[in-house]
Amino acid sequence: SFYRILFYFSRFRTYILKRPGPEELIRHPKRILLTRLQNVGDMIVFLPTIRAFREAYPDADIRLLVKHPGGIEIIQGCPYLNGLIRVRGKGLRNKWALIREIWRFRPDLFVISTQDYGRVIWGILGGARVLIGYKEVRLYGERKREKLPGILYKSPVFDEASTELERNLKLARACGIQDPDPALELNWFGPEDEEAVDRLLSGLENDQLRVILAPGTRRSAKAWMPERFAEVADALVGKYGVRIFFVGGADEKETIKRIQLMMRNKSVSLAGQTTLRQLGVFFTRMDLLIAVDSGPVHLAAAVGTPYIALFGPGE
Repeated sequence: SFYRILFYFSRFRTYILKRPGPEELIRHPKRILLTRLQNVGDMIVFLPTIRAFREAYPDADIRLLVKHPGGIEIIQGCPYLNGLIRVRGKGLRNKWALIREIWRFRPDLFVISTQDYGRVIWGILGGARVLIGYKEVRLYGERKREKLPGILYKSPVFDEASTELERNLKLARACGIQDPDPALELNWFGPEDEEAVDRLLSGLENDQLRVILAPGTRRSAKAWMPERFAEVADALVGKYGVRIFFVGGADEKETIKRIQLMMRNKSVSLAGQTTLRQLGVFFTRMDLLIAVDSGPVHLAAAVGTPYIALFGPGE
């Protein structure tokens, strides 16, 4: 096919024109492009992989291919990256603009994260020299296969029993990175984020325990009953005298309002009032988060806030 012709042409440049071979490029890449097109939680669990590549290749120009606005907001300012390449939309014109941007970067190493299957074509057309990724993954109960798996130079075996974080660290190991640190880390907030949270908390007692409830999720299978959130909140106020905060997006205001109406005690809703970065700072001022399996849980883990995560079937 056309894509295979392009791929073998790149191999011609490598071997016939005496360019560095794949193993040499893996050991000493000058330009690395990682992909992570997902939302908040998936971006956060990818942070250890980004850090692993930066620590292994301190002098490389490392960029991240991104798409979802929530993931972009989380990753902006990350000290392990030299820049972002954005997927700006569907349509031939946008795709062609993306391919040209990747081509201008010309990555020596193109690493496709677990949920970004099907991006081999982007790597080929973008002039990537070595492509690393999974040939097959399993997402939400379905097997997904890379469109051109034979072009991947190295491909870990997908393990359904492992976590998303561990699966992406396998990509780092495939590049020879030994014992990457799996710890989550998110600490590149700006002073404007700190100031915004100070304003939200102004006038509140500092000696009162603060508990956040985050009931929102886009997947109905992950949701928990509103009345249960109300019962838990009232129990915490009654037994420990805590102050209850609700957080979520603007589209979750009605759900949170329903829970508040079921409660016997007062609470504060900040739904739609914070950016994701401000929410990260806000979590550092809290004592506990209770949430369903969603972005806030990952955010709390990354900033070191204790949390209780409620898991449903999730499929």
